[in-house]
Amino acid sequence: MKHYFAPFPAFRVNGTVPVRSPVNGIVLRVDPEGHGASIGLQNKQIQIRSTLHPEVTFILFHIDLASTAIVPGAVLAASDPIGHARLEYPDLAEIAHDFDIAVRVQTPYGLRYVSWFDVVSDTLFASYLARGAKARGNFILSRTTRDGDPLSCSGETFTSAGAFPNWFVLNP
Repeated sequence: MKHYFAPFPAFRVNGTVPVRSPVNGIVLRVDPEGHGASIGLQNKQIQIRSTLHPEVTFILFHIDLASTAIVPGAVLAASDPIGHARLEYPDLAEIAHDFDIAVRVQTPYGLRYVSWFDVVSDTLFASYLARGAKARGNFILSRTTRDGDPLSCSGETFTSAGAFPNWFVLNP
């Protein structure tokens, strides 16, 4: 399960949307992204394992790194700057609508992906409540719901929207 964050159009410029470490953790991987050029510190995918819950790994997509210190083995504190969302792709002549995060949990039965909104603290979720959310469920479609209304894709592009809202728009 991934969540996509779409900044208001005025903020869809590289270097305007800061990305911070979601947890105290250790950087497991820093990989080039598959969409758009990934040169130097630009357009990376970062995996961070929680030190408090080592079974949980956060995967941040399309990040322009803040420094060369963001490497495998680096120790991060929650809210440490990682970089900025990659929202412009000059090599593709594209402006991205969003960037994304996934949360993976290693269970005795294998890997399981869970919602970002299932793992954020109540304190952090309060900022979503203050901007119009009523509950964590505002942001989550269950597997049963999605299986009952599947989306179609062509490559990495959705070609259908489904019957359920795909976006929750926060108040500015």
